[in-house]
Amino acid sequence: MKKNKEEKALRDYFGITQDDMAMLLQVTRSQYSLFELGKRSLPSKATIQLAEMLSYIQEATLNTKLSVKTLKEQTAAKQKFWEEELIVNTHKQNALENKIKRISKKYEAAKAVLHLANYLEKSKNHKDLATIYRSQALRDIEKNNERVQEKLNMQLKNLSFYEQQIQKALKEL
Repeated sequence: MKKNKEEKALRDYFGITQDDMAMLLQVTRSQYSLFELGKRSLPSKATIQLAEMLSYIQEATLNTKLSVKTLKEQTAAKQKFWEEELIVNTHKQNALENKIKRISKKYEAAKAVLHLANYLEKSKNHKDLATIYRSQALRDIEKNNERVQEKLNMQLKNLSFYEQQIQKALKEL
């Protein structure tokens, strides 16, 4: 009846002390100690309890292995999310870059129209046209001014920073 190492391994398997194991099995510590030494058997009720505990732990271990599969699925889902987020972010960056170019172009064109309006104002024949051009140019300058462009550039920088964070998240997976 030399089960000393095996029985001690059982207690270690549960990660508890000899006192705790005895309490769980509803035996005295000395009874459990003698059981570990292989000098005495456990009462049948304690043996059944020990078997049930072992069965539960083994089943939980199997479920943990299934959980590893679930973790892999979650990791794959995270990777897919970040890859899709990267695509959306790239699209937003491209759209914003194009918008900045259009606004900048309109702003520069409006400044040129304003200069033209100044020239036409000096001409006696085109003062009315100069007023119309000036009004239109000032409206376009206000709508597409450098403050608006700077705000869009800041949004672009934020998207670029977010892209870096996405790349970092993908590398960590």
